[in-house]
Amino acid sequence: MLFVAINSRDATITKLLMQAGADSFRIDGVNGTEARAVASIFHRSLAGHPFASECLPFFPVSKYIEEAEHSPLHLAALGVLHVDLATALQTPEYLSSINQLSTDKMTPLHFAVTRSDISTVKHLLRYGADPEVRGE
Repeated sequence: MLFVAINSRDATITKLLMQAGADSFRIDGVNGTEARAVASIFHRSLAGHPFASECLPFFPVSKYIEEAEHSPLHLAALGVLHVDLATALQTPEYLSSINQLSTDKMTPLHFAVTRSDISTVKHLLRYGADPEVRGE
């Protein structure tokens, strides 16, 4: 049930389910890690929808970020870390992780594309992001 509420981006129902004891570690009968539950929220909600800010407090986001081993560039592409990418991508710290896969098999470009963030996609491609990197 929680997965349905999350996918529909219904913050009110998601919060009601969580307050009633719905387990963020378990989605529709399939046990998973909290990273998987939170990843579902991130991928569907961070593109500027108010759903994210309303529901993310129910999920242990910092634990997800630790488990997924996101670089600062991953976080910027997710929209979690706000930086000037044109400047940041000129530093070794950011440039060295441009094609890095996180443990959830996502590159910064994957996240930018998932969020339909055209500006970030353009910056990443301009600085050498490989659109063929696969996280299989």
